[in-house]
Amino acid sequence: MAGRSTRRVLLRKGCIMKSLAVLLVALVLVSAVEAREVGRPVWGIKGGISGSNMYGDDTSIFKTRYGGLFGVSAEYPFTELISFQGELLYAMKGWKNDKYCGGSCEISHKITHLEIPVLLRLNSPASGPGPYLIMGPAIYIGISDKFEATAQGVAVPVDDEDFTVGGTEFGVVVGGGLEFPGEKYTVSIEARGSVGGTPAYEDIEMGTLTREIDAQNMTASLVVGVGF
Repeated sequence: MAGRSTRRVLLRKGCIMKSLAVLLVALVLVSAVEAREVGRPVWGIKGGISGSNMYGDDTSIFKTRYGGLFGVSAEYPFTELISFQGELLYAMKGWKNDKYCGGSCEISHKITHLEIPVLLRLNSPASGPGPYLIMGPAIYIGISDKFEATAQGVAVPVDDEDFTVGGTEFGVVVGGGLEFPGEKYTVSIEARGSVGGTPAYEDIEMGTLTREIDAQNMTASLVVGVGF
C-alpha cells in the first residue's frame, strides 16, 4: 500500500511539474515577442466608455453623463521607446442638470464630437506586455448637440436659445495603459482623461438667471484598442 501511495504522490508531482513547465514555456513565448519595429506604422481600432461633465466656474449644477467612443488610430514609432500617435474618434459626451425650469425637471445635453488627438507615446523598454503613457493636444469638432428635458418622466420642450454653444474646442489628453503584443496584432487597455482648454458655452440661462459661464468639457474614458 505504501508503494502505491508513493507512486500516486510521484505522479501528482509529475503532473504539477509538467503544468509548471507548460506555463513557463507560454510565458517565455509571450515575452519573446520583439519590440515594436521602428519606422513601421501600427494601425488600430479603438472603442470604450466615458463619463463626461463640465468644469470651471459655476459648474456644480452639472452632473456626469455616460456615453461611448470609437474610432481609428495610427502609431509611428520613432524609437523603441517614443512614438507619435494620431487618432480620429467619434465621442459621445454631455451632461445632466436638475436645476432647469426652476428645479422641477431634469435637462441633459447630448454632445457628439469628432476628436483628433495628436499624442506623444512613451513605451516600456521591456519586450512583451508592458505599460505606456500618452499625452498631447486634441481638437474637438462638434458634430451635433441636442437638449432634452423631462419632468416626472414626461418630455418637456427646451428652448435652445437658453444655451449659447461655443464652436470648435481645443484641449489636452493624458493617460496610460497596458499593451499585450502578439505575433499579428496587439491588444491594449487604457485609461485616459481629456479636458477642454476653450469654453464650451458662451452664456447659459437657468430660469430667470442669465450669465456668462466659463465651462469646459471634461471626460474620463476606459478604452480598449487592437493594433495591426
